[in-house]
Amino acid sequence: MLSLKVNGQSEYKAKPGEKVKLTVEVEGADMKYSSVGLHFSYDDELTLSRLKTGEAVKSLIPFYNDYLSNCFLIATGSGNNGNDGVIMETEFTIPEDVENGKIYPFEFYQDMGDMFTNKLDDK
Repeated sequence: MLSLKVNGQSEYKAKPGEKVKLTVEVEGADMKYSSVGLHFSYDDELTLSRLKTGEAVKSLIPFYNDYLSNCFLIATGSGNNGNDGVIMETEFTIPEDVENGKIYPFEFYQDMGDMFTNKLDDK
C-alpha cells in the first residue's frame, strides 16, 4: 500500500509560512519491486524546499517538467531491493498569505506503467 503522510498524519493543518514535511511510504511490497517511478503534482502556491531519498530505496532522481508543481522521481538499479518504508521526504513552505481553510491536495498518478516494476528479479 502506498501512503502519503504529512508529519506522520494523513491530514495535517498548517499555519501560514510553516515548513511542512511530507513523506511517501510503501508497505507490503518488501522485496517485490526493483524500480519506482513516482509522478506527482501539487499546488503551485507551495514552495518545494527539500527533497530527500528515504530508506526504502537506494537513490532517487528527480525530474521536473515545465511546471514546477509537477515532479517525476525515479529509483532504479540493482541497489534498489524494494524495501518497505519511506521512499521520499519533501518539505514544502505554506504561503504567508494563505487563506484560512485552504486545502492543498497532492496527486500521484501512473504514467507509462512505471509506478512499481520488478525488471531485475520478477517474483
